[in-house]
Amino acid sequence: MSPTSLVTKPKDKPAKPGDKKPAKCTPFSVSVAITLDTREIHFGITKGCNKDNTAFWTIDFILKVKKGSEMKTRVEVHIVIGKDTEKEKAEQLAAEIKKNKKLDDERIDLLQTDVADRALQVPPKDAQNDPQLKGLLMDVL
Repeated sequence: MSPTSLVTKPKDKPAKPGDKKPAKCTPFSVSVAITLDTREIHFGITKGCNKDNTAFWTIDFILKVKKGSEMKTRVEVHIVIGKDTEKEKAEQLAAEIKKNKKLDDERIDLLQTDVADRALQVPPKDAQNDPQLKGLLMDVL
């Protein structure tokens, strides 16, 4: 086999300035955790996609070191590249609600459901395994 036969050419042509449709954004996420007796290392990289097919990236790194019987965070890095437009909208809405300190009727209706009632009855540690809560959530979906 000749060396040139190993080279593959891209099937899609790069977008030209006049093209109307942007390239499709493909989201992905990778997380790695390494746990040793005296250290923990966590690394994650995420590519997210906005509705307009623009991408944003999030990179996280955490280093924990054992001190006594507990793991203490020594280094924590969080980097965001690009804009997560959905997150921005959610943050704006949260800021507006916090400013007004009251919910409109639609948001109150969302909170007054059988799911919310059951979630308040179940201890947080048991919520994931509660069959009644799971059933109510599945009905909503």
